[in-house]
Parts: sequence; C-alpha cells; structure tokens
Amino acid sequence: MKEQSIDIGDNLKLQVRIFEKGEQELIILHGWTGASEDWRPIMERLGQACTCISWDQRPYFTQQSSIEKMAQDVHHVIRSVCKNKPIILGHSMGAVVAWEYIKQFGCSEIEKLIIVDMTPKMIVDDEWRLGIYRSYTQDDDNLFIKECRDDFIWRVGELIINGKTLTPEQKDKMREGELMAIRQQRLSNLDQKAWLDGWSSFVNNDYRDTLKTISVPTLLCFGTDSNFYGP
Repeated sequence: MKEQSIDIGDNLKLQVRIFEKGEQELIILHGWTGASEDWRPIMERLGQACTCISWDQRPYFTQQSSIEKMAQDVHHVIRSVCKNKPIILGHSMGAVVAWEYIKQFGCSEIEKLIIVDMTPKMIVDDEWRLGIYRSYTQDDDNLFIKECRDDFIWRVGELIINGKTLTPEQKDKMREGELMAIRQQRLSNLDQKAWLDGWSSFVNNDYRDTLKTISVPTLLCFGTDSNFYGP
C-alpha cells in the first residue's frame, strides 16, 4: 500500500490509500461514520487483481463536509490519481457520494458503478416506501438528529445495531461485543458537528432522477440480513 496526498482546494488535502496491482482501478467510498480502514481486508484481497483506492471522507478533517463537497473530492481523485476510468463502489453514504458525483459530473469518466446497501431516497413519505427501514419519516429524522446531539455515541451505535435483522437478545450481545467497542472508540474521537452536518446535507436528497442518467453497468448489493433496505 502507498499513500498519496491530493490537494482538493479549501486549503485541504486528502490522504488517499492505494493498493496498487492491476490496471483496473476501484474507488471505494465508505459509509457514514465509517472509514477507509474498514475496507482494508477487502482492498488487500481485491488488490491482488486490481488497484484499490480509498480515503477517509471529509467529516474526518473539516466541517466543510457537505455531500456536494464529498462528490467533488471524488472528481479530484479521479483526475489526480486514476490512470484509467475507475469503477466506483459506494457503501451507504458512499453510495450517495457516488450518485452526487454522477449528478454533478456525469458518467463519462467512470467505467462501472457498485451500490452497496443504499436507497436513492432515504425519507419515507406517502408515495415512497423504500427509505430507511421502509418506515423512516421526516419526524424520525428530526428525532434522530436530536438524539445524536444528546448522546452521539449511543445513538449512532443504535443505528448500526438496528441496521441488522437481529433478535433483542442478539442486539444486546452485539452491544457488548468487540465490534461495537471498537466503533464506540472511533465515535468518541469524531467531530460530531461535521458528521451531523454531512448527514443533514444528504438525508433529504432524492436521487431517483439521477438514476435515470446512469449510463454505465451498475451492480446493486443488499445484505441478506440488513434491516436498512430491501431489494
């Protein structure tokens, strides 16, 4: 693995991780409160066949963290790092970043698209039932933001736990497990305002019209045991 520093404007630089092997380049965009480190095992395995590119997204180092800015970072990386048209893989918020990138820049500079566990419209209303949990309303989001401001670590932890199809007993076991202990440690070091501002910049967005403009082969992946979204 090597790292490359990319100037993205606003007096900011991205530290881009590159697992370099094959000619095909794969950009991996992590989810909300996730990190590029979460994808290291995947990148190490895929890196045997292609070049994997990832970075910690903006909320880690600046409060200028709108989804529009994050999409522009992808554009900078493609122009600065990629030698060929890359595949973009976006997980959760990373999928939103990918859609926002396509909304701003189109598909002319990418080869393919992979969307993992995400919906083009997160908020459920009378005419759209395919948002978070198939039941997440604007009132639910207002409550989520309030609870995050009251206890960020607990509320984000519950978001992660409730994203899985688990029994109450399994949820309790997960709360006490190593995975959540590691995630809670990370959450304690985050700039809560940056991450909540980032969330607020995309949670009400509707990318259904953007889907119609996608002109590259696209793979949709949904976890069998994911409670966030269904096919």
